Amino acid sequence: MSKAFYYVFSHIITKMSNHEEQEFDELLAQYEQCIANNKHTYFDTEEIGMVVDYYLWKGLIKEAIEALQYGFKLHPNDSELQIKQSKIYAIKGEKEKALKLLAIYADERELEHVLIQGEILASLHRFAEADAMFSKALTFDDFGYDEICLDIAHIYIVQQCFERSLKYLAEGNRFNPKNTDILFETAYCYEQTGNFEKAIEIYNTILDRYPYSEEAWFYLGQIYYTLENYTEAFNAFEYVTVINEKNEEAWWQKSHVLFQLEKYTEAIEGYQTYANLVPGKNDALICIAECYEELNNLDEAIALYQEVLTTDASKVDAYIGLAYCYLEKEKSEETILYAQKAIDIDPTKHEVWTYLAEAYTQADEFEKAVEAYATAIRLEASEPDLWLALGHVYLAVGKDEEAFDAYSEAFKLDANAENIHLFLAITMFRLGQIDNSMVLLDEAIRQWPSATSIFFEICPEAIEIFEKRIKLD
Repeated sequence: MSKAFYYVFSHIITKMSNHEEQEFDELLAQYEQCIANNKHTYFDTEEIGMVVDYYLWKGLIKEAIEALQYGFKLHPNDSELQIKQSKIYAIKGEKEKALKLLAIYADERELEHVLIQGEILASLHRFAEADAMFSKALTFDDFGYDEICLDIAHIYIVQQCFERSLKYLAEGNRFNPKNTDILFETAYCYEQTGNFEKAIEIYNTILDRYPYSEEAWFYLGQIYYTLENYTEAFNAFEYVTVINEKNEEAWWQKSHVLFQLEKYTEAIEGYQTYANLVPGKNDALICIAECYEELNNLDEAIALYQEVLTTDASKVDAYIGLAYCYLEKEKSEETILYAQKAIDIDPTKHEVWTYLAEAYTQADEFEKAVEAYATAIRLEASEPDLWLALGHVYLAVGKDEEAFDAYSEAFKLDANAENIHLFLAITMFRLGQIDNSMVLLDEAIRQWPSATSIFFEICPEAIEIFEKRIKLD
């Protein structure tokens, strides 16, 4: 739910004294006890309105509707309760109904009413009318000009109209440059529009004022991570964990950064710290196992994947990890076993079909390998390595035309795929396209001098033909 629907309530909550909060808690308890015991108790419109707004604020729509119906029994056709009804209509997507009610009951001297109308109009993409309402809202001084700008910006953020949001945020910032909430939302909007440089600038402005802002350092780290500037990302997340050593999300992200920096031992320590901070640690254990894979400590990785499966036998990533580890250990039987378990849970992950195909190839079960590669390609047709691998299997079983077709697909996707010119040369030679084969072999040798020996190893009959050509030249 967007902010304007609980605008007044949220502002009231922040301004309540301890005594007022206690009074509201008592009101809410009284109302809920009344409903639970099916008792009839009187509440005035302000009281029932606060209960409705509270439920809307918490996202409890069913409870809000129930409270509103109770209110209408006490105060039929009350205008303030009709406004609450319009909010509920809008939340449920019945926006035209909401506008009709507002046209009858809204008082444009009330900021909440104006903002609700503006929000609904914005959600209908009637932006000119929405902006007209927001212009009226900015004439109020109930909660501060900059705070109203911020609320209007939130409305447009919900609609993903970030440029419109930025306009109101800039207006609010001009009025009150010290409003940090406005700066955070401004940085967020710049991120969403892809202007990462400007977002970084805004977060640095916040950090100049508040050097110990966990939130600003964290979001700054996220941007650097998106930009693959892992060194700066690490520095930002490191600041967060220094400021608050129990910030679990920062430990999680910092560990991901260390993994990208290929600092696997340090990443393991980070993931272990994260695992100690959260109740369920299986995701962390899987990440640690992946670090051990990179360190070529496959036995440790296998032990961790098995540990995950003792608490969650449906964790598909653990089965995929086991399939990979056993494939690396050239244990095709175990690879096939765990790959099949992963596929039984989720058949849409192309990498596990690839591991299965490679295991079948190791076991000389080429027809099954072809089927597995074909499935992997259906799931990820733009991956040239899959086409290359499929070509290799076809080549191994003497299906030269199929191999050529697979290599050709790999070449279309990536003309620089590993040894692609060599394998095209081999298949062309075996299909009798000698001249084309020579051209491609020359290119393969230029890229990789050892290509000649591999070519003649696979096509020994080519030696005599090449020798004759050399003599003729």
